[in-house]
Amino acid sequence: MAKVHSVNGFTINYIGQPNWIDRPVGKLLTGEQIKNRWRGHTWASNVMTVSEFNNLYTLEGTKATIVTTDYSSRNSDYITYYGAEVKRVTGTHDGPRFLDVQIEFLVRI
Repeated sequence: MAKVHSVNGFTINYIGQPNWIDRPVGKLLTGEQIKNRWRGHTWASNVMTVSEFNNLYTLEGTKATIVTTDYSSRNSDYITYYGAEVKRVTGTHDGPRFLDVQIEFLVRI
């Protein structure tokens, strides 16, 4: 599979920094951490076209299908996650583009 980020089948061209965020929710008596089945995942981009940003922004607060790095093997081919929640889409509007774009997802692992 190619290494291409996409949301609901539409390729997002400018994502350069995908990142998984583990948030422990507790510990067992053995000291092992318990992690939530929903993991935070962020995409970041230095620059993005306004049309691409607007397409992502309309998905804020909805569930989407995303293709991104595999949680368990982050350097392997990308995989599809269904039902990811699009939590937040932010960026700074600068003429025909957006700068410092951040897209935050909650993905069920």
